[in-house]
Amino acid sequence: TGDVPGLSTVEAILTARLKASGLTVGTRAAPAFGGNTLIGTRAGKGTRRIMMLVHYDTVFGTGDAAKRPYTERDGRAYGPGVADAKGGVAMILHVLAALEALHFDGYGTLTVVLNPDEERGSRGSRSILRRRRVICTSMARSEFSPPSSGSRPSTSIRVGRSTASPGVSARRRMSVCSLPVRRI
Repeated sequence: TGDVPGLSTVEAILTARLKASGLTVGTRAAPAFGGNTLIGTRAGKGTRRIMMLVHYDTVFGTGDAAKRPYTERDGRAYGPGVADAKGGVAMILHVLAALEALHFDGYGTLTVVLNPDEERGSRGSRSILRRRRVICTSMARSEFSPPSSGSRPSTSIRVGRSTASPGVSARRRMSVCSLPVRRI
């Protein structure tokens, strides 16, 4: 959060990946801490409006990734941001790749929102996130929970249905359940 050159590097990578998955990508500035909220959309042939949401900032400072680079050992990934929320970013990118591979377009609109300032309360992207939630009929928020004292990470996708009209609080907009990835 707030490392504009770092956010710009990640933003360029994510924009390219979203475009490669057939999404049209737009940006909205998140001025409180820098960076841009990425909004990727793709029209399908169905009626449901689906949104997948995750943040791409981390609490780690400039240079932390160089000190502790990404590694994999014993089937686990290690490095700054792996659990919060690069794992969620990876999950969304893999879901998009799977939809492409299956030629699935049974939705009305598929929207992917990636925000750059969640670690500081999403102050620069909050209004965009609220507007996007209102227009969706279903939403998935993807984030990994770090393991506690030797346990395995709790990996889930939060899925909900929007029941709101404009003006309803964000907390009341979604009736949300958490589904472990192994059950999906």
